[in-house]
Amino acid sequence: MTKIKELRKEEGKTQREVAAAIGVSAQVFRNYEIGRNQPSIEMLIKIADYFLVSVDYLIGRSDDLGIISFRAEEETLTEGERKILHRYRKLDESRKESLIEYADFLSEKTDK
Repeated sequence: MTKIKELRKEEGKTQREVAAAIGVSAQVFRNYEIGRNQPSIEMLIKIADYFLVSVDYLIGRSDDLGIISFRAEEETLTEGERKILHRYRKLDESRKESLIEYADFLSEKTDK
């Protein structure tokens, strides 16, 4: 599954890091990446959730990476929005707050 490898590399993660996050061994994840084994539907969902993409994107049925289900609605994110969200999720709480404050500052400047 080359899309999994592309997403992992884009995020700057190791196979071991992603494997731990989705609850499989590094070897199992490696086998998914090279196509030796196919993940179950449940595992595809975990991988898609981890990378914030659709299962359809992972299996090659769609080129749209940004379909994310939120509780009440489904929203399509642009690639830039998805990257911002990924980076935000990697931050500790104090840096998340700083980023929100900076976004508010930029938004206020734009509104003027």
